[in-house]
Amino acid sequence: KTNSGGGPRKSLKSLVNKKGSPNKAAYATVCKTMQHLPAINSILNENNGKLHKAIGIDDVNSKGLLYVMIYELLFGKYKSIRGGGRLKRMIIKHENALRIEADQYAAKNGGVDAGVDE
Repeated sequence: KTNSGGGPRKSLKSLVNKKGSPNKAAYATVCKTMQHLPAINSILNENNGKLHKAIGIDDVNSKGLLYVMIYELLFGKYKSIRGGGRLKRMIIKHENALRIEADQYAAKNGGVDAGVDE
């Protein structure tokens, strides 16, 4: 649920589906991120949470955005993060390690989409 501007809280789905909302792609990306969340968490927590600590996930204010960016980098259509900023720089600094862990996860679990419900 989100609260933009102090009004009543609204779900992401209701904001995206609001008449005139051009951003249904954002909703789709969030849904795909949530489907891949077990894989993302497994990748981040491998080796006693080495990447989790290195990226500094516990210090990030917008964990949702962080997970979406990691999804875009590892599983998204373009395999890159759209946009920029401090979060992107934090993730890109560990891109090679993330990709290696993602490949190892895929090898162990029969692909990156193993266990993901469509």
